[in-house]
Amino acid sequence: MRLSKLIAPPAASSDGLALNGPDVDITGITADSRNVKPGFLFAAIPGTKNDGRAFIPEAIKRGAVAVLEPQGTDPSSVTAVTAPDVRKAISLIAAQFYPRQPETIAAVTGTSGKTSTTQFARELWSRLGRRSA
Repeated sequence: MRLSKLIAPPAASSDGLALNGPDVDITGITADSRNVKPGFLFAAIPGTKNDGRAFIPEAIKRGAVAVLEPQGTDPSSVTAVTAPDVRKAISLIAAQFYPRQPETIAAVTGTSGKTSTTQFARELWSRLGRRSA
């Protein structure tokens, strides 16, 4: 998907979102430089222990074609999208990139009874006319 489409509204509603560089095709999105594959958008999220900007060179080496970064970040050798709030921007961009999620998701944890519980829930939902996996 073209980067310009990913940062179009509603992602662009993150005030100050700006594209710096050529419009490129994005094949995936990650905030973990170890998971970058060719064609990915890497989100350099500032953290309390580590600053994602320190991992930009590694992400580019692994094939990132664009970086989502905080405003004021030194320019890199790939297309950059700058944002005042990278966390908000990546959530809006990911919502544009990935298909819609189900309206309702249920998880069952525990030591025993998980299979029975999921089967009961599936049966209840199907009787209510709801689709379930």
